[in-house]
Amino acid sequence: MDDPNNTTDFADPVEDYLLFPPRRPDTHTRPRPVFLSLHAAYHRLSRRLQRLLDETGASLSPTEAAVLVAITRDPGAAIALSRRDAGLHPSTMTSVLDRLEQRGLIRREPGTEDHRFVAIWPTLQGRIASDQARAALVELDDELSVHVHREDLAALGELEDAAGAIGTRGTPPDY
Repeated sequence: MDDPNNTTDFADPVEDYLLFPPRRPDTHTRPRPVFLSLHAAYHRLSRRLQRLLDETGASLSPTEAAVLVAITRDPGAAIALSRRDAGLHPSTMTSVLDRLEQRGLIRREPGTEDHRFVAIWPTLQGRIASDQARAALVELDDELSVHVHREDLAALGELEDAAGAIGTRGTPPDY
């Protein structure tokens, strides 16, 4: 029986349906390995993100955007932390940092006590470019939320954690 004094707020089912459409069972008719699905999705999303970045005038690749956003989120962090946050191989990270530094978007600063430690700092131009990249990422997320069910969005974080857990097997500990 309904309690008229119950003040618990529930989501509007119509609004919930519009924000998070039900899963469409007909979208994938043949099973694919998880990696192949993710690989194809990554490349499609990267192409869309590149167009959005171009529209903002950020002059960044999707990988550069991911690195710059990670750096701006945690300025002064060690290269290894930013690399792990962006999910990049060490040589790729070095190449991306070289390009960002050459364009005046970041600066590297060696540690005073331990010269192996290198902190990365965004410049003012880097913060502006990072804001443009974040705007493009928000727009991409908004576009995706129309097509991806809420439960699937939550599962992406779990998938990233799982990939991190199994992806490090057999690799150096700092990767």
